[in-house]
Amino acid sequence: MKRVVTKIHQTVLTQRRFITTWYYATDIPKYKPYEPDYKPKIQPKSFKKFAIQDSHQLESTLKAKTDRFVQVNEDDLFTVDLQKMTLKPTYWEGPTYEVRRGIWFDSNKNPLSPQLSEELDELHGKNEHNVVLKLKGNYPEGRLIYFIDDGNVGFILKNLDGGSLILNYLKSGIGQYLPINGIKVTKYVHEQESSISDVKKTKNNNSKENPIENNTSSYLSKLTGSDLVDGISSYLSWNDVKTETEENKEFKHEMENDYQTSDSKGSPYKKNKRHVKHLILCVHGIGQTLGKKYKYINFAHTINLLRLNMKKVYSESVGIRHLNKENNMEDPENNCGIQLLPITWRHSINFEAEKNAAIASDLPSLSNLTIQGIKPFRKLLGDVAVDVLLYTDPYYKHIILEEVKDQLNKVYALYKERNPDFENLQIHLLGHSLGSLILFDILSETSRYKLDFNVSNFFCIGSPIGILKLVQRTKISPPKNNFSKLSLNGIKTNMPVCKNLYNIYHICDPVAYRVEPLINNLMSQYEQDYLPRSSTFDELTLKVMKIGGSIWDGLPMDSSKENVTSSVPKEIKLDKSLTSLLTKFNHSGRIDYAIKPNILDVDLISAIKSHVSYFEDIDIAGFLLREILSNHEITSEILVTKI
Repeated sequence: MKRVVTKIHQTVLTQRRFITTWYYATDIPKYKPYEPDYKPKIQPKSFKKFAIQDSHQLESTLKAKTDRFVQVNEDDLFTVDLQKMTLKPTYWEGPTYEVRRGIWFDSNKNPLSPQLSEELDELHGKNEHNVVLKLKGNYPEGRLIYFIDDGNVGFILKNLDGGSLILNYLKSGIGQYLPINGIKVTKYVHEQESSISDVKKTKNNNSKENPIENNTSSYLSKLTGSDLVDGISSYLSWNDVKTETEENKEFKHEMENDYQTSDSKGSPYKKNKRHVKHLILCVHGIGQTLGKKYKYINFAHTINLLRLNMKKVYSESVGIRHLNKENNMEDPENNCGIQLLPITWRHSINFEAEKNAAIASDLPSLSNLTIQGIKPFRKLLGDVAVDVLLYTDPYYKHIILEEVKDQLNKVYALYKERNPDFENLQIHLLGHSLGSLILFDILSETSRYKLDFNVSNFFCIGSPIGILKLVQRTKISPPKNNFSKLSLNGIKTNMPVCKNLYNIYHICDPVAYRVEPLINNLMSQYEQDYLPRSSTFDELTLKVMKIGGSIWDGLPMDSSKENVTSSVPKEIKLDKSLTSLLTKFNHSGRIDYAIKPNILDVDLISAIKSHVSYFEDIDIAGFLLREILSNHEITSEILVTKI
C-alpha cells in the first residue's frame, strides 16, 4: 500500500513539475509603437515567467482554440495574441514582446523559439537518441541536434568538428563542461525548483533594498545639480534616431519592475483581476513629442509608478484599508479597488510645427527656426513650450480637445468591455500640467465635448490652469450649466462638470498656479491647504516649518513682521457665504493643496525636479486614496491661514 501511495505521489509531483510554463521576452521588443519600420536585429535573451494562473489560462486556451486573445499579468493590463505569440499593453500604446511556451530551454533556462521547440519535439518523439540528426530550419543556435540519455537532454551543434570524440564526451557528461560549438538544450524546467530559486532571489533582493523606492523614481527626478545639466545634454540630446540599446534597456526595466507578480509578502497572486470600483484616467501634459524622442520620459511608466505607490501606501495604512472595509470592498486587506490607466494623446496629433508635417507646408518647422547654440536645451524647451503655444490657438485647441475626448471614451469603453462584471464603476480624471487644462476645458464645455461617463473626482497635478485662465479673463464657478458664461464686464466663467475638484502642486513648481482666487478673489489673502506627510522625516520637516517658519520665504523679513513674537500662524474661519461657495467644488471646501518641500528641496534644481516627480510622491498617492475611498460629508466650516 505504501508503494502505491508513493508512486501516486511521485506521479503527482512529476505532473506538477512538467506543467507547461509560458514566458515573455523583456529585452528586445518585437514591435515598437509609432515606429512602423522597426525590426529587431537580434533575438531576445531575457525572459520572464507568466504567473502560474496565466500559464494555465494560456495553455488551456491554446489547446481548446476558443480565443485568440488572452488577458494576463497584473490586473490583466496586458493581452497575449496566441496567433502571433506576442504580448502588448491592453489599454495604451507600448512595446510588443515575443511570447514563448516553456517546452525546450537553453543552458540559461531561457525558452527556445516556437519553431525550434516544435522541431525538437518532433525529433524527440522518434526516440532516436545518441544519433546526430539534421534540423530542417535555419536556426542561429545551430543545424544539428544530438540527443543523449532519455532524449530530454541534447546539444544543438553548428558543426561536427571533433567528430565522434566530442560526441562521446557529450554523452559521458564530460563534454558539457567543455567549450563546444553549440548549446545544451533541456526539455522542460522543473517548475518547483525554479520557483524556489525565484523566491530566494526575490527575498535576497528585498533584504538589500526597498523595491518600491528602487523602482519608483523617474530618471529626470533623480538628477541634481550638475547631473541635471549633464543628464539633459547627454540623455535628452536631440536625435532623430534613438539609441536602440539604451531604449530597449529602459523598456526592459519597465517590463521587469513596473508590474507585480506577487503580493507584499512575496507570495504569487491568487488571481490577476482585482475587483475594481474606481477607475482613474490620467492625461499627460506638456512635451510635444517627449515620449517619442526622449527615452527616459514615458507617461505609461510614470502611471505605473503611481499605481505601485498607491498599493504600497494602502498596504501600510490601517486607516485607509478600514475605509474599504466600511465600503464592503472585496478583499479589503489586499485590494484598494482602484485602477489607473494612462491616456496618451500627443502621438496621434500632427502639428505643422513638426518637421515631417512641415515638409508639405509653406511654413518652416520648429527645428528650422531653432538656433544651434545649446541645442539640446533649446530642443527640450521647444518641445515643452510648443504644446502650450499651440493650445492657445483655437484651431489646434479644438484638435487637441477632440483627440483627448476620443481617447478617454475609447479607453473607458474598452475597460468596460474587458470588465463587464464591474458594476457601479466610478470614473475619476487626473491631469498633469497641460493635461489638467485640457481636461478642465473638456469638463467646462460638455455640450461640445461629450464624455460617455460622469466624473467623480478631478485631480489637477502641477497645473497651469490658474495663470492661463487669468490671461483669458476667466473665473471659475460651480457646475450649473454645460457652457461658459460671459459677464457684462467681459469676464468669462468656466464651470467644470465634476463632483469634486482638486488642484495639487509642489510649492516649488514654477509651472503650477493656484485656482481658488479665480473662484473668489478673497481666497488670495489665505494660504493654500497642505497635503499631509507620510514619512517620519517629512513629519519632522513639517514640525520644523511650524516652529521656525518657512525657510523658503524671502529674506530679509518684511519690517512689518519683525515684531511678531510667534511664528505659529493663527487660523481663522471663513464666513458662511464663502464656505457655501467653496464646498460646491468638494466636500472640504479647499481646492488648492500644496506639497511642502523637504528641508533641502528649496533650490533651482528642486524647482525643475518638482514638475516631473509628482507621480513618485507618496503623499499624493495617499491623498488620492483617501479622497477616493472616503465617504465624505460636506464641511460646515473652513479654517484658513492669512498669508
